[in-house]
Amino acid sequence: MDDKLFDTLMNPVRNPRRPNINLDQRPMVDMGDGQYATVRSLTVGEPGNFTNIPSVHPGGYVMSDDESYDRWRQTGQHLGSMFPTVEDAVSAAKALSARQGRFYGRK
Repeated sequence: MDDKLFDTLMNPVRNPRRPNINLDQRPMVDMGDGQYATVRSLTVGEPGNFTNIPSVHPGGYVMSDDESYDRWRQTGQHLGSMFPTVEDAVSAAKALSARQGRFYGRK
């Protein structure tokens, strides 16, 4: 996916709340299979209000789903929220993953 698709998925009509963390300064976590993660999204919520939350801790490790949820509730940090459907949230998470791969692949 290109940045244009990412921007389309993150537009205010489909997603009024863009990510509120700095996506360009994330730790890279080795997933052990040759892949690296900088956000590793989880989607939470209910119809009309789905949110993507990061499961990569700023300290550089992958949190469990419960830890990720608790951290989101404590900090409010997210990767985009208020998606109308879970499909929109998942599509945005995939676009974000592709964007992160391109960005960090250049470093």
